[in-house]
Amino acid sequence: MKIKFRLSMCLAMVVSTHMLNAQDVHFSQFYTTPLHVNPAQTGFFNGNMRFAGIYKNQWASVTTPFSTFSGSVDFSKPASKNKENILGFGFLATSDKAGDAAYTTTQLGVSTSYHKKVGRWGNQYISLGASASYSNSHFDMNALHWDNEFEGKATNENFISTTSFADFSLGTEYNYVPNQFSNFTFGAAIFHINQPSLSYGGTWDALLYRKYLINTSAEIKLNQSIQFYPKAMYAIQGGYREFNIGSFIRLRMDKTRNSKYNVYLGSWYRWNDAVIAVTRFDIDNFSFALSYDINTSSLTKASHGLGGTEISFLYTTKLMNMGSKKVYCPRF
Repeated sequence: MKIKFRLSMCLAMVVSTHMLNAQDVHFSQFYTTPLHVNPAQTGFFNGNMRFAGIYKNQWASVTTPFSTFSGSVDFSKPASKNKENILGFGFLATSDKAGDAAYTTTQLGVSTSYHKKVGRWGNQYISLGASASYSNSHFDMNALHWDNEFEGKATNENFISTTSFADFSLGTEYNYVPNQFSNFTFGAAIFHINQPSLSYGGTWDALLYRKYLINTSAEIKLNQSIQFYPKAMYAIQGGYREFNIGSFIRLRMDKTRNSKYNVYLGSWYRWNDAVIAVTRFDIDNFSFALSYDINTSSLTKASHGLGGTEISFLYTTKLMNMGSKKVYCPRF
């Protein structure tokens, strides 16, 4: 039947578009989603419990907005008697909704990591991490509209509009932390190692391509009040490439040892796609950030330069029963 063929073609395009152009969710504030960037970042922070949340609303000026939310909680505890090595574990939840047919992907995952103190002066760490997740994707068939070739007769076709899969990821990271005001990080990760299938009903091949990601960042103290935070991330997944580079400048608003009150101004550039303006505030253990994407790609004719808004928060604290580490970790 013509309708069966057209429905099949439409579903194939839905999956193919998701695979090649936006296979994984991505955030402009990638540095506030540590478990998305690299499982080896699990548990590497000051304190021993960290909450992270981020919401993105994109392309409202072009079509039905893409809305994405991600939240995570991770923990750390000493992994040796001298409390210099760290064991991390965490949980991640993500929901992404896009398009007129409400194409929705929900992901639940767990991650773990081990951070080994190395080097003569004990200020370097080699980290290994792994994660496993379960994802479900579905869309609303009733929200789709078809052309007038359908003859109006009843059809017995049952079209599958949901699929689910499990996948696995690995990562490693190097951290150099000479003091609480300086650090350098370089990491690499592989996501979707098992390349799960996104096929709806198994009628065509729709593998979720592996994603290869590298990240690097630094904290550079310019003077007592100003610090520089350059960061970059590069990802490859199938035919998709993403390169994001930029920096914060942090202005200390107090003179306390732990810098509890800070204001950040920053900008990033996502190659061939967008300029990103960001502001962030630290209030004790809380951090809040707001960013906006200014579209610079060929889509500008339709978007008029309007991209997406992101709101994020981070909260770290110390639990009494988790133990206390003898190391300093970056605030980011």
